[in-house]
Amino acid sequence: MLNKAIRSPGQTDLDSASLRFHQIVCVVLSPNHPVGPVESQRIDRLSGEPPSPRCNVGWLHQVDKDSVLWQDMKETNTEFILLNLTFPDNFPFSPPFMRVLSPRLENGYVLDGGAICMELLTPRGWSSAYTVEAVMRQFAASLVKGQGRICRKAGKSKKSFSRKEAEATFKSLVKTHEKYGWVTPPVSDG
Repeated sequence: MLNKAIRSPGQTDLDSASLRFHQIVCVVLSPNHPVGPVESQRIDRLSGEPPSPRCNVGWLHQVDKDSVLWQDMKETNTEFILLNLTFPDNFPFSPPFMRVLSPRLENGYVLDGGAICMELLTPRGWSSAYTVEAVMRQFAASLVKGQGRICRKAGKSKKSFSRKEAEATFKSLVKTHEKYGWVTPPVSDG
């Protein structure tokens, strides 16, 4: 299910030889699945937002060690990529809204506000058969395939992604893709 135990994102094996999720951590923040005060404060601090009933935070720990993102993570001592997933009331029949919280990323299909450009996160591309783990795996693959990098530009790298900006960007990209279509990569691209 969506509920997994809270683990500290401090233990990371950045020497992973393949794109895989040794650990996927989703913390459910809802009255039905409360977290302790220490974990709650930590999540608030990391996400910059108070918890909402259908909101999860996930840590992506490992990416392909041959990728530029892995090199960036190693050089900047970044242990994980923090993600925010918000589930609609009719989940799994509608997709979650997923965005990057930190670090600030460039390329890799991560857009303004941390919005993620993936067809499977849209109503048209979503299937109720998708699991959260499958969505996160696809995101990790897209991040590496799209040459995602940790932003190092002065000033910009410290600026937080915002939810409003992510939602506006996502709505705009969905509208654009509905008009012009999505590009399906060749099978040889994985």
